[in-house]
Amino acid sequence: MNQQTKDLVEVRFSAHVDSHYICGTWLPGLYYGNDWFKEIYKHAYFDKYIKVIKAILVLPGVYVNAVCLKEDMDVVLSYAVIGDDDETLHWVYTKPSWRKLGLAKAIIPDTIYKITHMTKIGRSIKSEEWIFDPFL
Repeated sequence: MNQQTKDLVEVRFSAHVDSHYICGTWLPGLYYGNDWFKEIYKHAYFDKYIKVIKAILVLPGVYVNAVCLKEDMDVVLSYAVIGDDDETLHWVYTKPSWRKLGLAKAIIPDTIYKITHMTKIGRSIKSEEWIFDPFL
């Protein structure tokens, strides 16, 4: 993340990011970003998979890191859902106009080595050392 971006944003642990925002970005991001999920009847996916996401968010040890605008901490630009003692990345999202600035990289712990959800974009940026295991 360059200095100009650092001057505009703040990275924080976030109990503040609510599940509505997370579900509102995670659900369509996974549905449209993964060819397998697009095979599921759209209404069934959105109706059922929201329960999976909400279940992940309340798992013991799961937390959210967020990048917010310094001038308005309610404006979330990027977030990562992390669990298992900083070993598992469940989901990461960055608003499209803020991508390629290093925001996601700034909030993903260096100790991550497992991921539970994959999209085309995720596949292109994931570390080769990371293990994809949707069953965690």
